[in-house]
Amino acid sequence: MKKFLFKLLVVIPAVILGFLLWKYGVDCPFWDEWVTPGSTLVQFNFGQLSWEHLFSQHNESRKFFPRLLFIYLSRLTTNWNTQYGMLISFLLSCLTTFNLYYLSKHTLKSSDGYRLTCLTLASMLIFSPMQRENWLWGLQMITFIPIATITSALVIIYAANPIVIKLLSSAALATFATFCFANGIISWVVIFPALYLVASKNRRSLIWITTGWLLLFSLNVTVYFHDYHRPGHHPSIMVALTQPFKAIAYYLSFLGSPLAVRQLILSLILGIVICLLIASICWYLLKINHNKLLIYHLVPWLSILSYTLISAVITTAGRLGFGIEQSLESRYVTFSTYGLVALIYLIAIINQEVNHQPEAIQRNYRQIINLMVKIFIVAMLLLYPFNFIYGIKAFSVTHQERLFGKSCLSLINVVPDQACIERYIYPNFAEVFERANQLNSMGLLQPSLLVSDRLSDISRDNLPQISYGFFDSLTVGQDNSYTASGWSVLPLYNTPAHAVILAYQTADAVDHPFAIVKPELMREDVWHAIGKKEYLHSGWSKKFSAELIPPNALAISAWSFDSKLARAYKFQSIKL
Repeated sequence: MKKFLFKLLVVIPAVILGFLLWKYGVDCPFWDEWVTPGSTLVQFNFGQLSWEHLFSQHNESRKFFPRLLFIYLSRLTTNWNTQYGMLISFLLSCLTTFNLYYLSKHTLKSSDGYRLTCLTLASMLIFSPMQRENWLWGLQMITFIPIATITSALVIIYAANPIVIKLLSSAALATFATFCFANGIISWVVIFPALYLVASKNRRSLIWITTGWLLLFSLNVTVYFHDYHRPGHHPSIMVALTQPFKAIAYYLSFLGSPLAVRQLILSLILGIVICLLIASICWYLLKINHNKLLIYHLVPWLSILSYTLISAVITTAGRLGFGIEQSLESRYVTFSTYGLVALIYLIAIINQEVNHQPEAIQRNYRQIINLMVKIFIVAMLLLYPFNFIYGIKAFSVTHQERLFGKSCLSLINVVPDQACIERYIYPNFAEVFERANQLNSMGLLQPSLLVSDRLSDISRDNLPQISYGFFDSLTVGQDNSYTASGWSVLPLYNTPAHAVILAYQTADAVDHPFAIVKPELMREDVWHAIGKKEYLHSGWSKKFSAELIPPNALAISAWSFDSKLARAYKFQSIKL
């Protein structure tokens, strides 16, 4: 029973995260997805796909394998659903968690309860909603691939496999990671120590394992950096060299970000504490304990820790020009998290080792180890709840933003709102307009883009007992403008409307859309009147030029828009 409860604790963070993805995930291409896999899918469906494109550079990465995967998914599911990428991210994290447990069984010689306690702490970090930007962005599954391949390679290396299988499997996984995401190159560096340690038992094996690994690594690097160029919109790495103190601050903040609730000072303090913990572990290994078996047990966790430390160096060098605060971006938590995960196991193993040392050594170092354990547990217990709550709130905000962006995308041919597209979809309206229509013609966007400027074509009869909103006012400004305001909801989801469409009505009783509005204003009166707190931010207001309204318009109407179904619900009109 006790073991079952421990396993339940391990699973709970994954279950919660899975529910959040189901509730807040939105099928809408976002930002870089319009390039990869957007352009890839267009070229494939037009029969123009080439090997050069598949290997082409996107930002710093060469996303060869993700491009192939997205092509396969688009054919398998008949459309391009970005939520499949979110599902893959979740499954990769599950694989990583399983790999950690397997490694702990080979390196942490203790009871299952002790190992499951460590895994529970690791699971809380791995499935943390603080990574919401990567969780809710299908393409960002690539950020979960390197750590999944690294831990998988370590499992293969520590399992009872022939040395040649360990070499070839690890190299294949490292190659896969390299051509999925730029950080994947790190896998060649952090996997090798474990492979070297296992091969070192036989000098002859060690020579050809080392030679083979270096040759395969060199081949990958050669292919990867062929015709490579630094993205022009990214800051120069010289910023980190010329501003070393800012670089150090960025690095420390990066390491502390998983528990920092996006607070820079707190993140810096946590980064310093993490570095002190790492220094204490290194000091213990170098000065006190040279036990080969202990090294064997620690190497996989040191490899995982190295992945985070090297990622922090690379990110600092490439992103410091954006400012120190940029180190707190939620998409970087996916990399920094595993530094904390590795520390959980490193501290646990060393704590176990100290307990088996002679009494004299125990007296000298038990206090240090206990202090490390207490610092880590206290930090988790105090800070994790705040991070968890913040992450869930961020999930909700991102959900609403994605739904509004999806609304603007659905209406791009009818109400081309450039500001909305470039803020919530991709910062190049012309590119989105062209690619969206190409993908739509192939049936890869669901629901299809709207082409009619008659809202009656997508309207649904409103049930008398259901209120979709209220058009409070339409005022005329002195600068030849109107200001419309009100509130709007979607009772089907018990949420504010995904968007509000404003339309002008002509004598033939046809409503023609001319503007789209994001409901986000606080309306406590609506909440209290209807009794649903979910409607708190259902208010909207829009100022628009009178030139958008033709002379023959008789009224302005307001509609709640459901971007998931591409349906509009008219709730009121105001005569001009």
